[in-house]
Amino acid sequence: MNQINPIEKQFLEFMAQRQERPVEMVTCHYLSLKKHFRPHGNRFRQLSEEFIRLHDFFYNIDHPTDYIKLYQQHACISMFRFLSYADKRSSLAGNFAFFLKLLFSGEAARALCSLRRELLKKRHKRKAPSVLQMAGQRFEKVVLLDYGCGLAYQSIEMALSLGEKLDRLVLVDIPSLVLDFTCQRARSFGLEVERIEVTPEHPYPQLPTHHICIANEVVEHVKSPLQVLGHLVSSQPQGALLTGDYDDHCPEIYHLHTDLSVFRRELMKSYRQVGGDWYEKS
Repeated sequence: MNQINPIEKQFLEFMAQRQERPVEMVTCHYLSLKKHFRPHGNRFRQLSEEFIRLHDFFYNIDHPTDYIKLYQQHACISMFRFLSYADKRSSLAGNFAFFLKLLFSGEAARALCSLRRELLKKRHKRKAPSVLQMAGQRFEKVVLLDYGCGLAYQSIEMALSLGEKLDRLVLVDIPSLVLDFTCQRARSFGLEVERIEVTPEHPYPQLPTHHICIANEVVEHVKSPLQVLGHLVSSQPQGALLTGDYDDHCPEIYHLHTDLSVFRRELMKSYRQVGGDWYEKS
């Protein structure tokens, strides 16, 4: 628990600079919180949901744009969860206690849905295509866009792998501490970064022309998934690539849509599946 992974180290240095405090002090405080809350565990997941329920009184999650303000209020808690992903501790066995807790707390439908999705992921795990090679062959320069980027684990890794083929990395998310850190982290690797903010005034921002898009775990969180899809379709040229988990999702307080059948139907009008969760613009 006292170990710091490389991304946590970057974040603690970022926070020390931001707060003008010694990095040793910030690290000590962080480790204490990490030990107490265990962000990768189910207790922290429950705490996160309780926080959302409390703030939903002040920021209505069902409001067309107010839910964005709720996401901003939740950013600091989300950061702890995002940082825990770097440890790659999530597994079916690790989540089993969460399924049981849901089951015995009266949320049987949600428990069974979560278990079903985990089992299907394990059983039907599909091999992803050679996306970087495909994009490199098709386009002289590649613009890589991450919609709802979080800490942009996948997109930063892909951007670095593209090397000289990369034009720039575009990070799209709600303005918060999370996006501030992610942009700085990407730039620390020498990447050219463009930042696009999702705000109550501009909940569905226009997107630049891009050739690879990561839009995973995002469309179920927005009020109008089809508006997001419309902007993706209009900003990707033929042969561009898109990835995301667009299967139906389980009922959760942050899932504004669980049935994504309409999204999938509209998606297939402009894309074809090429392997794994990857789609090619037709």
